[in-house]
Amino acid sequence: MEGFFRSTPEGRFLSVNPAFARMLGYSSPEELISAVSDIPRQYYVNAKDRLRYVRMLRERGFVEHFEFKARRKDGAEIWVSNSTRAVYDEKGDIECYEGIVLDITSAKRSEKALAESEERYRLLVSAAPAALFLHDGNTITYANPAACRMLGARDDSELVGRPLLEFVHSSYLDEVRKRVETVMVHGQTIPPMEQQYIRLDGGIVDVEARAIPITVQGRRMMYSILHEITDRKRAETALRESERVLSTLLGNLPGMVYRCRNDRNWTMELVSGGCILLTGYVPADLIGNRRIAYNDIIHPEDRAEVWRQVQESVERRSAFDVTYRIVTAAGEVKWVAERGRGVHADSGELLALEGFIADVTARVLANGVLRENEEKLRKIFHTTPDAVCINRLDDGRYVTVNEGFTRISGYREEEAVGKTSGDLNLWASPGQFAAMGDRLRRYGEVRNLEAAFRIKNGDILYGLISASVVDLNGVPHVLSITRDITERKRMEEALIESEKKFRDLAALLPEVVFETDLTGRFTYANPFGLDLFGYTREELDQGLSALDTISPRDRARAARNIECVLRKAATRSNEYRAVRKNGEEFPVLISSTAIVRDGKTVGMRGLVIDLTERKRLESQLLQAQKLEALGTLSGGIAHDFNNILMGIQGNVSLMMLDLEPHHPHGERLRQVEEHVKTASALTRQLLGIARGGRYEVKPTDMNEIVAKISSMFGRTKKEISIHHKHQEGLWLVEADRGQMEQVFMNLFVNAWQAMPRGGDIFVETENTLLGEETALAGTFRSGRYVKITVADTGIGMDEETRSRAFDPFFTTKEKGTGTGLGLSMVYGIVRGHGGMVQISSEPGHGAVFTLHLPATDKTAAERKIGDPPEMQRGTETILLIDDEESILEVNKAMLEHLGYRVYDVSSGKEGVDLYRAKKDEIDLVILDMIMPGMSGGEVFDRLKEINPGLKALLSSGYSAEGEAASILARGCRGFLQKPFHIVNLSRQVREALR
Repeated sequence: MEGFFRSTPEGRFLSVNPAFARMLGYSSPEELISAVSDIPRQYYVNAKDRLRYVRMLRERGFVEHFEFKARRKDGAEIWVSNSTRAVYDEKGDIECYEGIVLDITSAKRSEKALAESEERYRLLVSAAPAALFLHDGNTITYANPAACRMLGARDDSELVGRPLLEFVHSSYLDEVRKRVETVMVHGQTIPPMEQQYIRLDGGIVDVEARAIPITVQGRRMMYSILHEITDRKRAETALRESERVLSTLLGNLPGMVYRCRNDRNWTMELVSGGCILLTGYVPADLIGNRRIAYNDIIHPEDRAEVWRQVQESVERRSAFDVTYRIVTAAGEVKWVAERGRGVHADSGELLALEGFIADVTARVLANGVLRENEEKLRKIFHTTPDAVCINRLDDGRYVTVNEGFTRISGYREEEAVGKTSGDLNLWASPGQFAAMGDRLRRYGEVRNLEAAFRIKNGDILYGLISASVVDLNGVPHVLSITRDITERKRMEEALIESEKKFRDLAALLPEVVFETDLTGRFTYANPFGLDLFGYTREELDQGLSALDTISPRDRARAARNIECVLRKAATRSNEYRAVRKNGEEFPVLISSTAIVRDGKTVGMRGLVIDLTERKRLESQLLQAQKLEALGTLSGGIAHDFNNILMGIQGNVSLMMLDLEPHHPHGERLRQVEEHVKTASALTRQLLGIARGGRYEVKPTDMNEIVAKISSMFGRTKKEISIHHKHQEGLWLVEADRGQMEQVFMNLFVNAWQAMPRGGDIFVETENTLLGEETALAGTFRSGRYVKITVADTGIGMDEETRSRAFDPFFTTKEKGTGTGLGLSMVYGIVRGHGGMVQISSEPGHGAVFTLHLPATDKTAAERKIGDPPEMQRGTETILLIDDEESILEVNKAMLEHLGYRVYDVSSGKEGVDLYRAKKDEIDLVILDMIMPGMSGGEVFDRLKEINPGLKALLSSGYSAEGEAASILARGCRGFLQKPFHIVNLSRQVREALR
């Protein structure tokens, strides 16, 4: 089971799953979180592991398969594998870590056992060509023939039993003693060291020495492995003499000098001319793998061992010496000795491998390197984990089997020897056995044949078998090696099943899922992706490239990002302009990551999200925000302008009250009043743009308003035909009738201006329901709406004009023929009524305006038509509160003219203080809504605390929406919209005093 956790960067668990708690020996996640408060100290056995883990998370943002020792509740230590990612907050700081933990203790034990087996194998194989001494740190117990030849001994009897240090040159004795102590006391393998040894005849031999600890029958021993480097020393001396000598040597050495990359092909970057005599290929054939890779020249049976030995030396940053076979261009097999080392940059990065390869075929044959020692063969035979068998070719009976065979098959050696595989019923498929026998008879060998085997307990295992015919004492036998690949087969089957589940899931997703190879060509795309881009499965399989689906203007950037994903195996998300098969472009978000198999990047997979709808909504939101800001500005201007008009209107009203009917100034003052009305109408437009500028809201039948404005407009514009389609029983809308009339008048005027030669206007009303998914991405509530459509047959709009149509003061008319406020008012008024308005238009195809207004359940009130109101007088006492001195003065004068006694103050605080002192004699309070310090709403609440029965009127240059509506709802008796006439003032005051 996988353990899961979330922890703080400081080292405290936030949450874990039960599997993780059980893994560490706790009964529950709660017990683990409570007990482990310091992860570095309590959870990690080695604190350095924690430091490396945190550093990697901070540098890369994730850690995969990080292995370390963890401490359980009972103190026991276990091995775990941790895959973690860092989670970032909005500021980009690490908020927490979350990851998956696996218990790999059993796997580690298996790895350790395998490592010991491989170490014995490595010693047998890699040390054989060199001088090899087995000793206990002092006395030599074994010396191979190469060691005897190096020191000039006839055989090992002249060396065995003597101290090894006796042959070490005195200049190196102290260092060699330290190295022996390191191996024997600490059991450590030490890196190669150049030394000098003294031959029996007194001669000096330069060697490179390595020492490896080994346990023999429970006793600590060590191998000393010596490579004679006399020739190399001489070559190094010669190379230092001059560049000329170096050049001469490179051209004439009986071997090949090279510089290559550390990759599986050993890709050559520099090759000397000696490669021609050595391999039969010219340098140009090998450089850059132009004709053949050097790895392909190495004998197939030696390639893996060469790779292993070189990689071990590169890891230790030591020189490597490896002897192996090559196959020349002519097909000749040669033995070569290669010596080289890694070249590193100052930063530690491995740049290349450099070395020398020489033909040592004669030496190998002469020294008997190819003659295998019976003891070595026995150890190799019995220590390899694979099943190794020798059968007679004529009857197939087992001659011998190794421990790997008995372990894998379950049969003891005595149960197998003398019998055939048929007797043991080992082959699960007789046909596979017959195929192997046919290949052996025809070709003499079989390589990597997969077969199913039935072991002793009846289970079926899978093996990878290689076999060849060998001659033993003149009798043909079959030598076979079988590797157990059951676990690998299960993993392959699991991978196939996982891939199927992935494809099945991808086929159901409403987003594009894709995979590519390393060249960027699609290897898979789900049906949604094919439909979105307009391609068929056949076109995909023909080699469609991922870059073919990206707009040319984004293609270079996409190519760089793809390279980054594949190179760093990282996840990237980027926006691009995609292109369909038909050439249509649209915005997308592509998230992709590398596909890694067996530690190697093989391609890329990802998701593609169509951003078309999101971009459209973002554009609408930006437009709404822009108009919101302009509306706020318009509302402020309208408020200040109304205050100015209030002063003008009030003073004109007072002057006209004192004039004789035929006074010569009377007509002038009436014109001033008309100008005030005109200016007031302009402020109504500005408040309409401001959204929320509704004056008198009542349940309204929109069919009635549309019919009225259509009739009025149609009488004046005979060249326009207006067509109606009104739904019967249309739901009512809470609306300011005057503003709604203005909306449709502006829409009709806009349509008329778009049809200079006449045309048609189509008006349709209907009831509609907006669901959650259609209410413009949550901008408006779902529910009942009245939908009104106004369409014309005019010249239409392009995209730029359509996107700015609602901007205040934007007009396509000539200077002096339009204000640019008409459609802005439409937008502001509709939005102020809680509705929405949309445009659809194309050049030459007219325009369609669609309005949605929220419906109401209220019933429509009857409209009363009567005589104009007369001034109504009174004698009560009124408190007047306004921060504008000019308005305070004129309003006081009008109230006194109407017979009232007036107290006037210019701030909310003064008003509260005066009312507290004279509340018993004050009958009514008229207060301004917008004042510095204490606002009208706050003043009203303070006055209500003093006198819950307070009678008050609210006055403002803003409309009766927003804050004003809130004050009215709390008990204020009426609203005076500035500028107001003295007649309206007298009527509102009397109604409030009732």
